[in-house]
Amino acid sequence: MMSYVLAGCNTIHPTSIPGIKDQERCQKNGKVWRNDKYWDYQHNPSL
Repeated sequence: MMSYVLAGCNTIHPTSIPGIKDQERCQKNGKVWRNDKYWDYQHNPSL
């Protein structure tokens, strides 16, 4: 059971990052701007 829980912690989740509010800065960081939000498709919640 514990290995199942720990394996889930290392899963990458698309996440909207609230700190960046403009498309230029988002794309400069190599991220995706969609629906007026900054998206990080490599987000790992365990980091």
